Amino acid sequence: MYKKIINIFGWSIFLLIIFFGYWSIHLQNTKKIKQGMPVEISFLGLKEDADCILVQQGEVNVVIDTGEKQDTQKILSYLKRKNVSSIEFLILTHPDKDHIGGAVEIIDNFEVKNIVQPYYAKENEQLEILNKKIEIQGIPIIYPTVTRKFSVGEMNILVYPPLEKHYTKDNNYSLATLIKHGKVNMLFAGDAEKKRIGEMLLINWENIDLFKIPHHGRANINSEEFIRKLSPTYAVVTSNNADEIIKETCEETNTQVFYTGTGDKIFQSNGDVLQLQDDD
Repeated sequence: MYKKIINIFGWSIFLLIIFFGYWSIHLQNTKKIKQGMPVEISFLGLKEDADCILVQQGEVNVVIDTGEKQDTQKILSYLKRKNVSSIEFLILTHPDKDHIGGAVEIIDNFEVKNIVQPYYAKENEQLEILNKKIEIQGIPIIYPTVTRKFSVGEMNILVYPPLEKHYTKDNNYSLATLIKHGKVNMLFAGDAEKKRIGEMLLINWENIDLFKIPHHGRANINSEEFIRKLSPTYAVVTSNNADEIIKETCEETNTQVFYTGTGDKIFQSNGDVLQLQDDD
């Protein structure tokens, strides 16, 4: 009987420790944002065609792609200016140099809690260096094989992986990331080309308020159909121009197009509407 009482007491203490540990983590997370805080989306204007996007709500940060290696100082300076100390999700849409170039330095300078990237079995020296750094730091890597959903702050993130394991063109490994903030939907399509956009056309997308046009505004046979299907309010091209069919289709769908070649493009969502905040 005495041993039984000791065991019950021991288990009670153990469960209390777990409860208070969980509650402590919960309180730390709730401190990061106040209910109803806006979400800011920053498309960094980099030197050449390259992607780095910061999605921020209070102290909660999601980064999509990390530009080229030459963009590292600009990216680090921008994140520090935005008071970023930790990154909940670093989403690397595909392992091209203009999307993962600054990833190692970001991992060195900020607390990265999770990395999301597509399965990629080809040889890639820059990716191998990056993955070795990730392993040393002990950062969990998520390789989505089906649509994955994550919640952070007041945002829901859905990551749609490529449907095949092997593609001729590396751009078709691109993850598609949908970020939902209240009624506002934002879609980031990496550098998806014809085959990958064909896969994305199979998805029943909701209304899209903000669309990161894939492959720096270069068109393919599926580009026009995809833009028509999404009919976004705003679109961003991570370059200083786009192919004519892209521009013409956006004009027909009443989509306002912005180019990072002219500077950072910053939007803000209050959960009901999305607005352009700054045009440097």
